[in-house]
Amino acid sequence: MKFLTLVIATVVLADFSCGLTFNVEVKVDQPPKPTPRQQDDKGTLFVTLIGQEHQTQKTPLSTKSEVLSPGRVYTYKLTDVPDDLGQLIGVYLYWDYDADWYNPLKWDIWINPVIYVHQMMFTAVETNDKYLLCGSKVPIVAGKDNRAFFVNSACV
Repeated sequence: MKFLTLVIATVVLADFSCGLTFNVEVKVDQPPKPTPRQQDDKGTLFVTLIGQEHQTQKTPLSTKSEVLSPGRVYTYKLTDVPDDLGQLIGVYLYWDYDADWYNPLKWDIWINPVIYVHQMMFTAVETNDKYLLCGSKVPIVAGKDNRAFFVNSACV
């Protein structure tokens, strides 16, 4: 007795949406008073997005560490943000210092590297909605602090 096997192929149209995309601008501030130590420090910025519905995991803004200089604005593209985040209401910013292995004087066992950031701009690529996020002007210590930023109409 032979059995006939019928294979039915079902084609499912996949949702190619990989989530939301944000263009991110981070303004690195000047320290409030001059310091003898050079302030151009190398590291990686990370964010956790806080929405009305959910929040994301800690996510790097760049794929590699970079020199962060006071007075400059750095731009990033944050992709694959979950669609169910809801409206963006805040962000936690983290910073990991990347010491040069060949320069022991810059190792973070000798110094406490800090950066100053009190303003970020997130622009939703899909909708062009802009979110100005403001935080405090206190230093962010590498590997130790995270700073909360909240949507606002202006930063002081």
